[in-house]
Amino acid sequence: MNKNKGFTLVELLSAMVIIAIVLVILMPGILYMFKDVRRNTLYNKISTIEVAGKKYASNIKDEIKDKTTYNSDGTTNTCYTNSDGNELTIKDLIDLGYVESEVTGDSAVLSPVDSSKLLGVIRLCYCKSSLDVEAYYAEEYDANKVYHKGDKVIYNGIVYKCDADAPAGSMGSTYNSSNTTTKSVDREKNTTLVTSSVSKLYFSRVQC
Repeated sequence: MNKNKGFTLVELLSAMVIIAIVLVILMPGILYMFKDVRRNTLYNKISTIEVAGKKYASNIKDEIKDKTTYNSDGTTNTCYTNSDGNELTIKDLIDLGYVESEVTGDSAVLSPVDSSKLLGVIRLCYCKSSLDVEAYYAEEYDANKVYHKGDKVIYNGIVYKCDADAPAGSMGSTYNSSNTTTKSVDREKNTTLVTSSVSKLYFSRVQC
């Protein structure tokens, strides 16, 4: 007599319910992980664009140096613009052969985050600090947009980098970064924890 028997309908339904609950619990983390991967891919792509921009800039270093002006503290004030008065774009780098287009029939590079075209500029500056040209990819700051750590924006003509995930309209605003240290009160008995709150700007200047 065959004593083997399969799963009952109740057991199968119970297993399916448990799997569904596990998926509901894990799904936000999985989605966040994929978003994080896509954002890292975006920053790697931007880094490649900046390297291409710096390679192009090395060929016109003297022209960039002549067009760069400085503030009293040595930081750059105005940087390179081409013959039509505009800054270098991704389309320019593609047309010049420094970057490959990702769109057939169009000179464009796409964002891995939302598949939109990258529409920023590649700012070329000659830096007194490094005695070399630097290239920064950045987009104009949008006060209605949420920014993420690593994003670069142009605000009042200067390139800034987002140092922490920033809510809309946070340019110039600060957030608290708490550090906890231990201070001895009694050498033999106990200690007390002292927490200090450090205020930091969401965006810091990266343009030299």
